[in-house]
Amino acid sequence: MNKKKIIIVGLVISLFAVVLFTMGFTDDKNNNTYKFNIKSNDELLEEFKDSSLTIENNKKFGKEKQSQLVLDIELQKNEEMSPEMTLYNGSISGKLKLKEEKQFFNFTGQDVFREVKYDDRTVYIGSVSVQLTNKVNQEEAILGIRFEPKTKKIDVALTSGSIGETAFIPFGEAFLTKNDWDQINKIIYGESQQ
Repeated sequence: MNKKKIIIVGLVISLFAVVLFTMGFTDDKNNNTYKFNIKSNDELLEEFKDSSLTIENNKKFGKEKQSQLVLDIELQKNEEMSPEMTLYNGSISGKLKLKEEKQFFNFTGQDVFREVKYDDRTVYIGSVSVQLTNKVNQEEAILGIRFEPKTKKIDVALTSGSIGETAFIPFGEAFLTKNDWDQINKIIYGESQQ
């Protein structure tokens, strides 16, 4: 009788373990998680150094060159607008690392991302407001995010401040061409932007 109980308990535990194992590896088609570790685009930043866009960079972030952005994006399918465009609820979290200043800013935010499909490509586009926080400072910022999972290309623009008092740090490499943007705008807005 004891052997039967042990065998039954063993089978129940094994079955439970199989169920847990299977649940952990089930792919949910409505949720996508992406992780990025992106370096600042110092070449592009140099091009903007005399621009009003970067007027407050030193004040807000010190020396922004060689910065790094650790970014986690979680997308949950919301609504399919057309075969070429689907809306996703996006949650982001991460850390801005300023190498020369030895500062770290943590952030989280939520907003809608667009999944746009064209020419056998899938690109995600979103703009998320975040609070950059560390032990000393708190700074509002917007992260403009564009990424293509298939090629692992990503382009992020961090902008902080109001007109005339802005700070700007680009990350990754701008990979979308004018032709790409024309196609994307046609899908999103129904027309090509000139």
